[in-house]
Amino acid sequence: MMDKNIIDSIRSQVAADIRLSPTADRLRIGTPLTFDDGDACSFFLIQQGEQLVLSDLGDIFTRADYQETDLRASGHRARFDRLLDFYGMREDSGQLVMAVAPDKMGGAIFSFAQASLELVRLARTPADRKKRAERKFRAKVGKLVRSLIPANKLDENWYDREEDPNKYYPVDYRIHGTTADWWVFGVGTSTKCLKATVTCQHYRLLKRKFRGVAIYKNEDELPKSATAPLDEIVERKFTRFGDDGAIAAFLENELSRT
Repeated sequence: MMDKNIIDSIRSQVAADIRLSPTADRLRIGTPLTFDDGDACSFFLIQQGEQLVLSDLGDIFTRADYQETDLRASGHRARFDRLLDFYGMREDSGQLVMAVAPDKMGGAIFSFAQASLELVRLARTPADRKKRAERKFRAKVGKLVRSLIPANKLDENWYDREEDPNKYYPVDYRIHGTTADWWVFGVGTSTKCLKATVTCQHYRLLKRKFRGVAIYKNEDELPKSATAPLDEIVERKFTRFGDDGAIAAFLENELSRT
């Protein structure tokens, strides 16, 4: 159990709206600050031998993972390291920690909270750029498909109204065929890769006849664990949208005649 004297010391140093919740081996500290998703910014005080440390217990990296952002990757590492250095934090086995003296607890708590907010903001900003890039990619794929496939043979954002009224298994572009439809997916992220795979697998289990096409923004930028299942289930893939000449030739010569 966290030493009662330490808890009393913290309560004497911080504002009344800081919530302290002791457990068997740590003290949860809840602050009035919130992340952009509305979650309260909270972390823990842990006794490590003779030293007290504040720790997020891996929460910051988990939040970054939700944004598909690696704070330790080359594009973020410099800013990430500067923030840790500025706030006196360090990384320890996937956790962010800050050593703190009992009589400096008040300032340390607010510094740790501010650092947490800035680090999550750092993780979110690249994700915003990714979303804009993904929208541009989808728009380019849509423009290419619409320019080559007659409107009466094309359904965008198609879903099966009988089998899937909740739109759990959408198809970017359904191109009508005489024996089987072509289903075209624009794939720019690991998440979209997974969704396309799940959609194809779902309808394969239902014995639906279709031929899948995956158009990657750049397959080399995605993990093999994400792309391999989709590659196995589609009949044709294009590894990079920059090869749009080959994609256009395929759409025009193969799909438009179905």
